[in-house]
Amino acid sequence: MTSETPDLGRVKHAPIFLVPYAAHDGPYAGNTDCLFLSLGWAQYDPRSASLKTLRHTGSKWSRQSEELPLHRVADLAILLVRALRHMAGTKLNGLQLPPGTLENQPEEMLIQPGATSVTDGEAFGRQLADERVRRRLRQLRDELNELHDANRL
Repeated sequence: MTSETPDLGRVKHAPIFLVPYAAHDGPYAGNTDCLFLSLGWAQYDPRSASLKTLRHTGSKWSRQSEELPLHRVADLAILLVRALRHMAGTKLNGLQLPPGTLENQPEEMLIQPGATSVTDGEAFGRQLADERVRRRLRQLRDELNELHDANRL
């Protein structure tokens, strides 16, 4: 962090890397309450690394900021990718998670969609197929490939 690190007030999460995010928050860029992304020490366990969105209401840091253990971030990314694959290949008949997709998952899981109509499902599919999401996933792929190529993954 630099001397320009903002006053985080009573935020108990201890940032190691604090990324200014307001200008980069996808469709909310420039008009968001998520001002920073942080990789640091968890407020619930100072020996555990976590990722956190730091949201500000305009007058104080929001309780709606989210802190996520690293394995949950990876699981969320996996779920997003599986959902993209599912939506690209089938209709809303359930998302399949093969054994081993999640930690301690010995059997296939079939996740039924929560959409209340075909229209809801189609709208959701359009959100998943959004070019902004696809660009971010391509960047993630490139980052993972670099780690893999360097034998660090």
